[in-house]
Amino acid sequence: MCARTITCTATYTVTQADIDAGTVTNIADYGGVANTMPVFAAFFVLFGLTALMYVGLVAAGLQHIHAGWLSPLIVGVVVGLVGYSLIQKAISTLKHESLVPERTAQSLQEDKQWMQAKIR
Repeated sequence: MCARTITCTATYTVTQADIDAGTVTNIADYGGVANTMPVFAAFFVLFGLTALMYVGLVAAGLQHIHAGWLSPLIVGVVVGLVGYSLIQKAISTLKHESLVPERTAQSLQEDKQWMQAKIR
């Protein structure tokens, strides 16, 4: 997995309209192309695991017709269980996190106080 970071800076002059409104809005947006390589890799890994499971079941004495549907079922159940456990872990982690952007709220409060001081 490749992480990319870009830093952008900009300046903005607070206007009288901003002061009258008592707020300044700052919005950042990003648009880009997603890397689909992990999706293809996951597909091939799952396909390979299913094929290996099929070969193992046939080698264990199961008929081809039974191994043909049982191997994807086993792989699917295992993937489902792993996915379920990851979702439960994420939910547990999010329950203990504050989703309020503390620094942003504090910065906005400071900006408000600064603008009110400029008005006086």
